[in-house]
Amino acid sequence: MMRRAAKTIDISDLPDLRRVAEEVRAAKEPYLLRAGDQDVALLIPLREEEPRPGGRTQADRTAFLSAFGGWKGIVDGETLKRESTASRGSDRPLVVL
Repeated sequence: MMRRAAKTIDISDLPDLRRVAEEVRAAKEPYLLRAGDQDVALLIPLREEEPRPGGRTQADRTAFLSAFGGWKGIVDGETLKRESTASRGSDRPLVVL
């Protein structure tokens, strides 16, 4: 199933809706919106991305780059790919439509 992108509504100039959205974010749990006895929408708080403390440093980049080629002569890349593909195989019979 393909996931569709949500439509966007700017609530900057809608103070009541903005207040409700901020309550949802603060509570960190979904709110079900009702009109009378009918459910009309579900507001779900978005997960906040956690910032990396301090970001990446030059030492981080140097350590990352020094790892390139670290398995050279130890692991055969083609054998690794073949064995990895084979290990993901299935014992189920092939389904033909």
